Amino acid sequence: MDGKTISKDLMDRILELINAEKPTPDERMVYDLKMFHKENLKNADLFQFQEGKEEGIEIGTRKNTRELAAEMKLEGIPLPTIAKITKLSSTEIENL
Repeated sequence: MDGKTISKDLMDRILELINAEKPTPDERMVYDLKMFHKENLKNADLFQFQEGKEEGIEIGTRKNTRELAAEMKLEGIPLPTIAKITKLSSTEIENL
């Protein structure tokens, strides 16, 4: 063999190995179902991550709003004004 051609025996052996590894329709269906399940789990993880990220942003925003309201209260800004700006209830502001 000159490195550029494959002998017939080697080609026959390669084809034999390829055909031996060919899945049956049932094996292919099981494989496809496993891949589908794996992809669904990955999508669920991404969805949960996104939900967690959004929840974290919401918690952080709420915390910052409460901190801002507390500072406004210390500066003597009237509670109705703080409530209007921050969208916090008067009770929440009073409890800061």
